[in-house]
Amino acid sequence: MKPADTTDLVCRVRRDEGGAPLAEFALALPLLLVLVFGTMEFANVLYQQHIITKGAQEAARFAARSPALVSSASCSPTGGGWAGATTAAANIAATGQTAGGTSIIPNFSTADVTITVECPASGDLLSSNPDSGSIPVVLATVSIDYRSLGFLDLLNLSNFSLSAQHREMGVGL
Repeated sequence: MKPADTTDLVCRVRRDEGGAPLAEFALALPLLLVLVFGTMEFANVLYQQHIITKGAQEAARFAARSPALVSSASCSPTGGGWAGATTAAANIAATGQTAGGTSIIPNFSTADVTITVECPASGDLLSSNPDSGSIPVVLATVSIDYRSLGFLDLLNLSNFSLSAQHREMGVGL
């Protein structure tokens, strides 16, 4: 091969841009995949947080309107009626039905729901119960372990919890 032929070959290779788009794609692909899967994972976090927040709201509303709470008109309702109401409220939070059933999201069960009754001082409320001076406030608390789509598992970042709570004043006292 003559020196002139070698120079021509080098010049042709330098001008040849046939593989440039492939090289650029290979450089951009990892970033694109991180953006796509990261967006999907973030949407999944928001979805699960939304489900447990709405579950806590519905459970607190159901328990606050429970005849067992209304009939006791106290800040520490007891008896089978209240136990049944808290079970039904936990079922509503996790499944959307008082009798229970399939969970709305796979990692959400009635065991993740806690229903308690608080009794704030009557001065802290806008209204009060003429009989007892205060109105019971139902607190529904939900806490679940986040269930990843898989992308955060690859990064070893999926070990966290999501939680929500809602307070509802007793109704019908």
